[in-house]
Amino acid sequence: MFALLVGQKCAEVLSPTIGDAFPIQGIIAVQVSKSEPIIAPSYYLVSGTTVESQIAQARKTYGI
Repeated sequence: MFALLVGQKCAEVLSPTIGDAFPIQGIIAVQVSKSEPIIAPSYYLVSGTTVESQIAQARKTYGI
């Protein structure tokens, strides 16, 4: 029952924002019990990889 009420409340909040373009079929509530950082393989595979070099490469790749 609690999940249903949460879903209905979320739908009420989101519906005015998205309108009828994307009808809400369902909402899933998730409770995170544990998380770990995601580290790109290039940090291990390419010597000298830094956050700055990753950002620079992404900007070059995507033309930003």
